[in-house]
Amino acid sequence: MAKADKAQKKGNGGKIFFVLMAIICSLIALPSTILLAIGCLPSIVAFFVDRTKLKARAISVAALNLAACSFYLLTLWSRGDELFFALELVADPVNVIVMYTGAAAGYGVDWFLSGAVSQILYAKAKSRQQTIQKRQKELIQRWGRVVSGKKQDLEGEGNVSDADEGAPEGDTSSGSKRKGGDKAEQTPSKAALQQEMKDTFASEEG
Repeated sequence: MAKADKAQKKGNGGKIFFVLMAIICSLIALPSTILLAIGCLPSIVAFFVDRTKLKARAISVAALNLAACSFYLLTLWSRGDELFFALELVADPVNVIVMYTGAAAGYGVDWFLSGAVSQILYAKAKSRQQTIQKRQKELIQRWGRVVSGKKQDLEGEGNVSDADEGAPEGDTSSGSKRKGGDKAEQTPSKAALQQEMKDTFASEEG
């Protein structure tokens, strides 16, 4: 508990230091601050709207938004970082549209990459599922349905055993059927099943 409080206080101290440095830098370079504050407004909104831990969407939006603002920022610096010229740049609707177009491109990149990655992961998971189902069928064919792990199969195995125990001594029909079934469906040992599963995972990883 004490460590968590200490880490939280340390994080709050870092945020306060960052805010103070931002205020000082904004006062020193006020024209550049005004240009970036208006031009990077979509990035600020994306940062607060994105509730994910990594904030991948906010990062993609901010990167392309800042790239679009960099041209006007360099133009401002070439003119001596004048306040009047900064206000003239942000007052031009064309300049603002270009800056916000970069942010829109960031949203587009995030949307495209999120969809592509999700499709790739879905296809990979589907392929793995089919491989596991195929291997499960092979194990069932080799060891019997008792290895499927399904409740009805385990109950069916128990019912067959109970029927054999309740059969009369002279009645050999049930015993003979059970004996023939044992040859077809042998209950696997624990070591054999573990080895089968190790081979399965090894083949999938390979």
